[in-house]
Amino acid sequence: LDGDGKNTVTVTYRFPHDRAQLPVTPFVIGNTSGIFRYEYMGLLACFFLEAFLAITGIVLILLSLSVYRLEKGRRMLLQLGLFFLAVGVWNIGENDFSVFVIRNPVLLYMMAFTGLFFVIAPLYGFALNAVPFRWRRLLTAVFYASAALPALALLLQLAGPVMMMQSLFFFHVFHPA
Repeated sequence: LDGDGKNTVTVTYRFPHDRAQLPVTPFVIGNTSGIFRYEYMGLLACFFLEAFLAITGIVLILLSLSVYRLEKGRRMLLQLGLFFLAVGVWNIGENDFSVFVIRNPVLLYMMAFTGLFFVIAPLYGFALNAVPFRWRRLLTAVFYASAALPALALLLQLAGPVMMMQSLFFFHVFHPA
């Protein structure tokens, strides 16, 4: 019962996380503080881990700016920092607890897809700097394409003709592994 004597039911639906089976997730019924406590207990640790990844990425990016003499090491730190930042932003956008912290579903949608789309490019960049490849030009072209395509998807989302969910198909085609 609410304070004014009326019954209130809040329904929270959590998306299934496994594609091999489609379980019916149980409804969580209660007032806002009860649902918050339930979500808080289950997802807070994951949220802090994701925030830690994003902060670690920012720290690595800042560290890469301070390394002057080792150009290769600087690029590797930068790519590793960009990777951590992208993974952290992606997972914060996907975490159900984030709805309680960031009360902007559009921002969470953009964080989830932008982080997902930008995860691959830093890995290619790190590999380019860490491993001597025989066909370096091919991997360099894939690196630049994997950095440009997410920017294009973001631009198309902001301009309006294509939603990021629709461009996810092209992301999977371009990165089959």
